[in-house]
Amino acid sequence: MQTRYGLFIDGEERPSASTNTFPVMNPFDGSVVGLAARGDEMDVATAVAAARKAYPIWSGLAPDARERFMLHAADLIEAHMDIFVDLIIDESGSTIRKARHEVTYGASLMRAAAGEVRRLYGDTFPNDKPHRLSIVVREPMGVVVAISPFNAPLVLLIKMIVFALAAGNTVIAKPSEETPLVAVELAKVLHEAGFPPGTFNVVTGYGAETGAALVDNPDINAIAFTGSTGTGVRIAQAAAPHMHRLQMELGGKNPLLVLND
Repeated sequence: MQTRYGLFIDGEERPSASTNTFPVMNPFDGSVVGLAARGDEMDVATAVAAARKAYPIWSGLAPDARERFMLHAADLIEAHMDIFVDLIIDESGSTIRKARHEVTYGASLMRAAAGEVRRLYGDTFPNDKPHRLSIVVREPMGVVVAISPFNAPLVLLIKMIVFALAAGNTVIAKPSEETPLVAVELAKVLHEAGFPPGTFNVVTGYGAETGAALVDNPDINAIAFTGSTGTGVRIAQAAAPHMHRLQMELGGKNPLLVLND
């Protein structure tokens, strides 16, 4: 019997609204690693509402509180090394060495971002009126969508989300449909670390369904995406009417050496 993985929304793992799933395949031998929840527009709306509800709670915490949660999460990521390594290998065909590096590097990124929580500096400027000072205060944007690729499913997702979380944003992750299970496991770890429900959510599914519903949702504030240039163009077109902030890394290529053995 195949293991079923749910969405992770508002602090709990749950099936999709439709209860539909899709198989996650091991690229090495074609075996089924597990069944992931196939999210749709209804699930996206639920995740956005959860992230929006959690935003004032997470952003309202004192910086040292967010720092403690993130440092605890980094420790737990390393403590769950074996679980993450097995999933990364099974989902993406990674070598053991690369999978272990994703875990250790991901934990170090979480710690680096935790340190930045205390350095969200503002600015002051002279004012053109006497006895006044202009002050710039940096504030989190709100709800951030992170659409991550398949080739380094843990570390690239962590790289996308940690500084957004450190600044006080809440996050909805939409991992590649080829490697969605690692993201669900990461959500469980952040919940175990004490992150308030709704701070980090995961909606798994296909890009044309789940991804499209996320980028077109008017209640998100920013989108981070790593993937193809063509998909990036479509995301930009969908985000433009809503004035969503965009951060994208597009069209990367990895050189390969193929040996006889």
